[in-house]
Amino acid sequence: MTGSVQAIATVASPRSQFRGLQALRFVAAGSVLLHHSLFYAHERLDAGVPVWGIGAVELFFAISGFVAVVATRGFQARKDGWKYYLVRRGIRILPMYWIATTVKLAVLLIAPAAVLHAALDWGMVARSYLLLPSVNVDGDIAPLLGVAWTLLYESFFAVVFALALIIRWRPVLVTGVILSLCALAALLRPAEFDPFLIYFDPRLIFYILGLVVGVYAVRRSPVQFAAGLAWVLVLHAILQPTRLDSLIRIVVIAALLIFVMLAERQLERLPQAFVTLGNASYSLYLFHPLIAPAVPAAMAAIGISVGWLAVVGSVGVSIVASLLLYRWVEDPATRLLQRRLPFGGRPPRSSAPQQRVHAPQQGERS
Repeated sequence: MTGSVQAIATVASPRSQFRGLQALRFVAAGSVLLHHSLFYAHERLDAGVPVWGIGAVELFFAISGFVAVVATRGFQARKDGWKYYLVRRGIRILPMYWIATTVKLAVLLIAPAAVLHAALDWGMVARSYLLLPSVNVDGDIAPLLGVAWTLLYESFFAVVFALALIIRWRPVLVTGVILSLCALAALLRPAEFDPFLIYFDPRLIFYILGLVVGVYAVRRSPVQFAAGLAWVLVLHAILQPTRLDSLIRIVVIAALLIFVMLAERQLERLPQAFVTLGNASYSLYLFHPLIAPAVPAAMAAIGISVGWLAVVGSVGVSIVASLLLYRWVEDPATRLLQRRLPFGGRPPRSSAPQQRVHAPQQGERS
């Protein structure tokens, strides 16, 4: 999601940009954009617009788990490997999130009537900047920038994986065990619970799914993959035995990740547009709630009540804006921070031979 790192263990050329994974990022962000654009048109312009579809945020979670395995392969054994992981992860997630949150706060202060489903609470604002769980005006556990609720899970996963890197004993296994225990703890979570208990959530199994596929990408062991996938399915059966939709997502996401991993050479032929859109997916995810609602609101102000046109406009304007944000803000800021911050760059290569891991190239994230 949202702000996930990018890399892939592979025997392909290191110049490969792994376009299939980039396409998946855009699919995930685009699904959220479409769902929200329908909602904005329904709420602000035409109540007849159906609000259907769901955001594929679980795909973001799985990609984060998958890439955490392969992108850290080169420094999992380093004593300072966790520092590189946390700093680089923070660089990917926080700057653009802070910018988007600041924009949302500024609009709330300057034109509060233009912001729906939000209220000014300085305690919540502080917790939002720190990515600490808090309850919003609608009673949901989400930061001021509502769509960034997924970053609460992304930051939690990053902390757990960094802890596993500190332990330096099978970090993927340690991470999987911790996440499994947290997911199972959802069975004990009361109906009314403290915001920090959101980390006891069945959705964590999608990170585990990503870890499982990531291990397969590195080791190519069918036995390990089968065992890992079986454990994910067991967790699902325990936590959500009646959720057929969640089971379908597990199967589909696993299949998609395996496909883009095995078909990398073929997917290199995908147009550069997929890489560009994938690169901009984090900006698209964060900023579309600040941009897309303006389209139906403007149409309502001038008396045009064509719902489908508002949806198309919201989607188009948001994509264009995200491409500009990535080109002129996100990418330059990321590169600058990676150069300037301690542990923001790549760790020095070990003299010992390592399994080949594709390093992100120009325009890719890590």
